[in-house]
Amino acid sequence: GCSFSLEKFGEVVRFSRHHPEITIHALSVLTARAAAILIEDHTRVRHETPQVLVMQKGVVVAHASHTRITEKFLAELPSKRLSEV
Repeated sequence: GCSFSLEKFGEVVRFSRHHPEITIHALSVLTARAAAILIEDHTRVRHETPQVLVMQKGVVVAHASHTRITEKFLAELPSKRLSEV
């Protein structure tokens, strides 16, 4: 539920604190449902909550949802790929 999504958001926030050079955007599906639908249509990645999409030049290069969203998952992505997102 909601507390789980907040926990996963915390993982992303912790990652962003250690990697300020990476641009991170957050979207609340509750308040921006239309935007979430557009993102799903553009990326062709089925929407799940919570979810992380790692994009490079408008293309999804990695994604995770639910328990896979961890600071470790994000940190293990190739730094070159992330720095070009």
